[in-house]
Amino acid sequence: MYRPENLSIDGTRFLGRWNGIVPVYDVFTMQGLNAIVGCVKHNNAAYGTVLYRGQTELHPKLIPSILHGNPDREERKRREKEVNLYVKNILSDTLMQGTLHFGDDLEERANYKKIVVEAMLQHYGVRTYCHDFVDNHWTALWFSLYELKKEREKDQSKKTDYYNYYYQKRKPFLNKKCPKPACLELDAVKKVQLPDEPDYKDETDPEFEKCNAYKNLIKIENSDEKEKKLEHARQVRITGIKSRNERKRENWEKQKQSIKLRNNEAQLQYERDKCSNISYAYLILYVADTQGECFRGVYAGTETMTIDLRKALPSVILRPCAQHGWIVKKLSRDGDLSRNVSCVLRMQVDLVDRMLGNGELVQQKNFFPSIKEDSGYRILLGREQIAPFGNPKHKSKKDEPSLFPYSTFQHYIEK
Repeated sequence: MYRPENLSIDGTRFLGRWNGIVPVYDVFTMQGLNAIVGCVKHNNAAYGTVLYRGQTELHPKLIPSILHGNPDREERKRREKEVNLYVKNILSDTLMQGTLHFGDDLEERANYKKIVVEAMLQHYGVRTYCHDFVDNHWTALWFSLYELKKEREKDQSKKTDYYNYYYQKRKPFLNKKCPKPACLELDAVKKVQLPDEPDYKDETDPEFEKCNAYKNLIKIENSDEKEKKLEHARQVRITGIKSRNERKRENWEKQKQSIKLRNNEAQLQYERDKCSNISYAYLILYVADTQGECFRGVYAGTETMTIDLRKALPSVILRPCAQHGWIVKKLSRDGDLSRNVSCVLRMQVDLVDRMLGNGELVQQKNFFPSIKEDSGYRILLGREQIAPFGNPKHKSKKDEPSLFPYSTFQHYIEK
C-alpha cells in the first residue's frame, strides 16, 4: 500500500502522523484537496479501491460500531447475538427476501446473503461488525461537517430511552481551546538555519594594479595626467566594490529577516496545532482490498470483506445509493481497520462549509431519505414492534409480523 510521504502539493502541508505511522496533511484549498486525493488514488491503483470516511474527530482506532463504548465480554456477546437474530429474521422473511432480490439463484450463497444483510443493517443504524465508507469524498466531507445529534421521543415514560436523530452543522470555532487529538503526533518544528554573513571585497582595492585599466593607464607618458587618471580609475573601482558589498549586506539582512519570520510562523503554527479553538474536519483515505474475487458487489479479501452497496442492494434500498455507500468488514473480531489507512486529511470546518455550499445534494434529506422516498427504510421500520409508550397506532391483521424491537433502526428527523 502507498502512503504519501513528503508530498509538496500547493494548498497542503505535512502536519504529522496518526498513531505514529499514517501521514496527516493539512489541506487549505480545493485544488490541494483534489490533488492529494488524486495522488493517493493513482498510487494505490495496484492495491485496491480508495474509500473515504469523514469524521468530526480523529480517534485512535478505526473500529466498527458494535465495538463502540468498549463493551465487556458479556455486552459484546449480547450485541453479536442481537445482530445474528436480526439477520436470521430477515433471511427467513418472504417480503424482505423479495425486497433484497434474494431469489433461487442465491440459494447456495448463504454467506453472501448474510454479509449483505448485515451491511444493510449497519447502514440503517444497527451496531454491527461492518464499517461505513463512501467512494465520493464530497459525501465524506459532509459527514465531517455535520455532527449527529439525538433527542428523546415525546410521550415516553422516564424508564425508557428512545431517540430521534438529526444532523447539525458544526461551528467553525469551538467555545474554548482544546488540545490536539492524542493519537495525532505533530511534526517537529523544522527551523531553517540562518545564512552566514557573505564575504566582502576589500574596499582599499589591493588588486587595482593587476586590473586592465591600470595596465593601460600606466603607459601614459605625462606623469600628471597619468596620476590623475589612475586616481579616478581607482575611485571608480572602489565605488563599485562598496556598492556591491552594500547589496550583498542588504540581501543577507533581508534573507535573515525572511527566515526569522518563517521560523517564528512555524513555531506559532506548531503551538496552534497543539491547542486551538478551530473546528477541524478529518477525511480518512482507506485502501480497501478489492483485488480478489467479486460477486455482485461483494469483494473477498484476505483479511476483509468489502461491499459496494449499490451493487449488492437494489435501489429500493435508497440510502446507500444516496450516500455512495460501501461497507468493509474485517474477518477477525478485533475489527480495527487503521492498518489500511493511506493518509488522513485535516481541514478547517469553515473551508469544508464553503466548498460544499447549500445545494440539495449536500443536505440531510438527500443522504437520509424519508420513508416516503426510501422503500427499504419504510419496510424496515414497518417490521419494528409498535411503540411501547403513549398511544401507539395498533397494527391491523393485514400488517406484516414484527421482526425487530421498537427503535432498532435510527429514525431521522428534519431540524
